[in-house]
Amino acid sequence: LLFAKNVMRFYPTCRVRFLRYEGETADTGTRMNLVKDISLELPILRMVEKAQEIIGAQLRQFTSLDPTTGWFRTVPEYPEFAWQEGLINAITHREYAMSGDYIRVSMYVTDWRYKALGDCRTL
Repeated sequence: LLFAKNVMRFYPTCRVRFLRYEGETADTGTRMNLVKDISLELPILRMVEKAQEIIGAQLRQFTSLDPTTGWFRTVPEYPEFAWQEGLINAITHREYAMSGDYIRVSMYVTDWRYKALGDCRTL
């Protein structure tokens, strides 16, 4: 999990998939609104770095005039520590059994979700 050149060979569910949707839901068929689909199949430490890079690039920044100082202020859409903690928790606390599902990060216009399911039969 940490050093393999081909992690998927040993753990087929050791993957993070980042999905970005244009809208508040994931639509399918002719209304499909998926605008970005990136899969990371790397050793865990490299996966964390690359996932942080990808997610960070997708976040918006908002600039507004601060009425108390008269200066423009830019703030990120989400605090960096918050979304990084969600990602690390999803990677760390998922089940790395041979069966189950991979980690899915789904980003929508209004929110985003981490899904890190495993196979309950292995508990």
